[in-house]
Amino acid sequence: MIPTTLLANRLSKVVAADATTLALPAGCVVVPLSADFSPSPNLVPASVTKAPIVPFFPKVPTPGTQFDSVDPVTGELVIQMIEPVGGWHWNTGVGFAGPVTIYGIGLFNDNYTLLFGTAKYATPIVLTGDNQNLDWPNVEFRIDPTRVH
Repeated sequence: MIPTTLLANRLSKVVAADATTLALPAGCVVVPLSADFSPSPNLVPASVTKAPIVPFFPKVPTPGTQFDSVDPVTGELVIQMIEPVGGWHWNTGVGFAGPVTIYGIGLFNDNYTLLFGTAKYATPIVLTGDNQNLDWPNVEFRIDPTRVH
């Protein structure tokens, strides 16, 4: 059976508000990943390497129901993690002992036992010194509603 648009659109609303995944009361965490990986639905926490905690502190999306919408151009369902104050931005600060190569980001539950998704930079970013920035535009999932069966 092929679901109607009504049912497919409901999928993003349910996931965005699910208190056992993206809407965890304690919040999820977004961290830079410092080893190469291939984004895949089959990744688990042991499949990826979190960057050193200092200076790449976890960023916590605003806890609770996340933003969901429909992209008017592509028709994709979009679940966007609500960014924390300061956004998805990391800075090496002063006294950084690099180099560290960052390949992408991972979205985990608050104790890193569940991996909800990963995203990869087109070109890895090599941080080598003090006060270098690392940014990610939006932490979001896109679901093609025509592929929900």
